[in-house]
Amino acid sequence: DEYEQQGYTVTTERQNQLYLRGRVATLSGIPDLIAIKGNEGVIIDAKSGKAQPWDLVQVQTYMWAVPLALLRYKGTTFSGLLYYLDSRTAIQSTMVNEAFIKSLTGLINRVADRQEARRVPSEGECRYCDITLLNCPDRAASDERLEGETEEF
Repeated sequence: DEYEQQGYTVTTERQNQLYLRGRVATLSGIPDLIAIKGNEGVIIDAKSGKAQPWDLVQVQTYMWAVPLALLRYKGTTFSGLLYYLDSRTAIQSTMVNEAFIKSLTGLINRVADRQEARRVPSEGECRYCDITLLNCPDRAASDERLEGETEEF
């Protein structure tokens, strides 16, 4: 309502669903709200929990991807806004800069790479996995000692 009263056109959730196809992967997402006025827009995401670092990255990703994936927003410059139960965080359009885009696309390329990532199993991670040592030779066994002994002290 706040944005509509200011003359913005507002779309919500499923109206904002995006699929951005690349060479190696497809990025998809659903911004909660997109408010547009002329060539400027605001991507708004509401969170019910505590602020997390990845919340900012999620909105920055939408700010970059929306004008590429949703052709009706081509040429639109986006800022962002994260709403929490007790606060809100503004995200300037300048935060989606060359360094952010390079980092994001680099991550997508690494995740989508056909070459399997180096495995780094740990007891902390493996203890929640149902795959047994018989079926996963990389599994960190839960009976593995996580401490050692010395006579040096």
